[in-house]
Amino acid sequence: MKKKLIFAIRDDDVSFFTSPEKYEEFCSKYIKNHSLISGIILNQKGSPSLNIPTKYWYTELNYNIEKNSGICKLLSDLDNKNNFFPAIHGYEHNYLIKDNTFVPELRQKKASTKLNKNLDIGEKFFLKTFQNPQKLFIPPSNTISANCASILFKRNYTLFNYPGIFRRSRDSIKGYKVMIERIMNIVFKRIDLQKPYYENKFSKCFNAVPLTSLKSEKQLNKFTNYCSEKGYPLIISMHQWELDFFKPYSEIKFLEHFLEIIRFLELKFELVNFNPNAEIIS
Repeated sequence: MKKKLIFAIRDDDVSFFTSPEKYEEFCSKYIKNHSLISGIILNQKGSPSLNIPTKYWYTELNYNIEKNSGICKLLSDLDNKNNFFPAIHGYEHNYLIKDNTFVPELRQKKASTKLNKNLDIGEKFFLKTFQNPQKLFIPPSNTISANCASILFKRNYTLFNYPGIFRRSRDSIKGYKVMIERIMNIVFKRIDLQKPYYENKFSKCFNAVPLTSLKSEKQLNKFTNYCSEKGYPLIISMHQWELDFFKPYSEIKFLEHFLEIIRFLELKFELVNFNPNAEIIS
């Protein structure tokens, strides 16, 4: 008898630049009936990024997802499936360069002053596009300041993968407090922040495992057994646009790597569709 494993795929960077034809193929051919958390960028800025065509890289203009009627129609159609969960994945998803370092959207100066307004815009779009959308948020680049996290928690958002609070919020009292509390969780509750886990200390938050970090069957076996035993969901985060790229130092594309993982999971476990059960946007 197969062990049960709660499972979902988290695909980030759905935006104005996403091809509805390619995304439909991705969902119907590869996701099939598995749970899909779709990270939506509301108003992506034209800048160098592999999910943006090069002709838009230096325009510095914003491209609202609503201007791509094809992807909006597809997302609305996908919403009719019980295992589809749209999530806000930032507003512009842009980067600033400071001291030769890329600073993600929710780590930038004054990010917290913009966040409430951007969430209002996102919720308006979600209510127009989806039926009973949940309050789900994926921080751009998986990085977020303590102040931005606080806003999301107060608005009862469920977060996916926010290591930035732990790793990059040490420039504030709130950041130190969160860091200390999470270290205590590691020491006394034996929570490994690099493993998939569910945390309800500050808000509903689900960690995820990046597709690019899964390098061996032994590692995958360790993660999946851990999740199955603990009853935690295994959430694999990825980008649909990167599937045609080759893995570093390999002749294998990420698509083949992704399909190998899915075959492994389907063979070994009885997969149970994940549902975040978050608060409904109203």
